[in-house]
Amino acid sequence: MVEKLKDQARQKREEQQFPEDGQPHNESMEDKDEERKISMPQVPLEEDVEGNQSSVKKIKDDVNVVDTEDEYETRNSSYVRSLEEQLTQCKRDLETKRCVPSMIYNMAGLIYGSRQTVYEYVLTTKGSMTDAFKEISKFVIENGPGIGHHCFQRLKTREEPVVKITIPLRSSGSEYSRDVLDGLLLSVKESAPKVNTDIFMKGIKLEILRLAQERKGKRSCRIIPSMELLNHLDDYLKACIQLTWRMVTQVPPLKLEYQTFGFHRDYHKLHAEACADGLSGQEVCYLWPGLVVGGGRKIILGEVILQR
Repeated sequence: MVEKLKDQARQKREEQQFPEDGQPHNESMEDKDEERKISMPQVPLEEDVEGNQSSVKKIKDDVNVVDTEDEYETRNSSYVRSLEEQLTQCKRDLETKRCVPSMIYNMAGLIYGSRQTVYEYVLTTKGSMTDAFKEISKFVIENGPGIGHHCFQRLKTREEPVVKITIPLRSSGSEYSRDVLDGLLLSVKESAPKVNTDIFMKGIKLEILRLAQERKGKRSCRIIPSMELLNHLDDYLKACIQLTWRMVTQVPPLKLEYQTFGFHRDYHKLHAEACADGLSGQEVCYLWPGLVVGGGRKIILGEVILQR
């Protein structure tokens, strides 16, 4: 009797597992098959593969272009970030004190004026350096044998080899080896992050004071800084100088955009919360200059307020 009951129970289980179609319909197995179908990757069609490959290639090409253009940003990101943080703090102070427009103009003179002076000073210095390199490259090529002989004789007598190079500096330039000049400028570009630019500090401070006196009484500069005040800005000025030297020695150089006197949405953003529509052409006062690659691509928009 017991054996008969066991046989009936066994038959019943088999009927549940194997219905009339003769195929097992175990729920857990079906679930696993479904999961397997979901997890298995779909085999792409041939045209999809070709399309994806071309898309990947285009993306890679685009990334390479962007990487080349953004090399300047990557190299200077720490300095840019530091200066932007200082600007943000200045804006916070303005909002906290609820400054009237005249105070904003004064702050604009302090924030922007020194940066503009640093840029123009360093850019002019770099131009003079390039002119000197032209003369030096010409001198070295023409007098190479004599320099070599002079140094060799000094070394034989164990004397320190000293070679005096007298060059006429002419802004118009002269005949020179372009390859040699390009090599010198490339070396300057590569060494820019490591160069000590403190030599510019004194001259830039004097230039800031001179320009402040020159613009005394103008609406855009009502505060005349003193040398004592500028000495407290040493860290800021050093960061400006280091960043600017790296900007002007890039190939092509990075440029500050601060001479567009009318409001343009392509180059500026407004300091105050206002709609920029219909404001094109209005006179602007810079709080922060824009940053542009030599080819014209914008990296940072200039921040301005409108003169009413």
